[in-house]
Amino acid sequence: PGRLPSSYSSPCSPPIGSLGGLMAVASTSVFKYGDHESQWVRLTVPPEPWTKMRGTPGEGAPDSLPVAVLIHGGYWKQKWTADNAGIKELVPDLCARGFAVMEVEYRRRDDPGGGWPGSNEDCLAALNLLGTMPHEKRLPLDLARVVIIGHSAGGQLALWVGAKSEQVKPRLVVGVAPVCNLTEAYRAKLSDEGDAVELYMHCTPDTAAGEEAYKRACPTKLLPVTVPTLIVQGSTDTDVPSWLSLNYYSDAMAARGASEV
Repeated sequence: PGRLPSSYSSPCSPPIGSLGGLMAVASTSVFKYGDHESQWVRLTVPPEPWTKMRGTPGEGAPDSLPVAVLIHGGYWKQKWTADNAGIKELVPDLCARGFAVMEVEYRRRDDPGGGWPGSNEDCLAALNLLGTMPHEKRLPLDLARVVIIGHSAGGQLALWVGAKSEQVKPRLVVGVAPVCNLTEAYRAKLSDEGDAVELYMHCTPDTAAGEEAYKRACPTKLLPVTVPTLIVQGSTDTDVPSWLSLNYYSDAMAARGASEV
């Protein structure tokens, strides 16, 4: 994507539902959370009738919406963005179910300041921006009902942000085939070229400084979880093999935190 203004609005195409015989169209806005061209979020809000129907008394305003935050994957590579990664296909379905959806774009590994820790800090800044939207943007968002969903490298970012976020505490974090142990992923040389983790981290775990950096970036090292967490994994996935998620689950069960995995 090119450089974007601080915000803009446009109809979401195609229509996602039909209410009262009329096609209902969601509204989409883009907001910047930093100066780099990749530091933006895209917020899609269901049509007004959904807003009226989906509020839950006692959890935010009566007509406020739960929020799904989507973080795309692609092994932190430049070629994968919020506009072409597969996770964007969830947006229409989530909107049809009454969620506002915030897609997060972030600096990838070759961007100035991207990779570790910049990519992670971008996702955290995006979540902090979400925390200001109900008041500053006057948007009907229920910050008590936030779920973060990340796929692949985005799953690693989602698990990390879920553990670190203080301004917006998600109710659930979903990692879809997450790269949840960076040291194991580095040793296994995951990704097409086998160097994705090293390029994201800008180092290997084979030095004292590198080992410490991997610990700070790795979701496994943040156990036990403090937010309910769901791991979704395909048994035949070759990009992020299932043993990575199974090892994470075993480690989470051994850590036995206050929240469930």
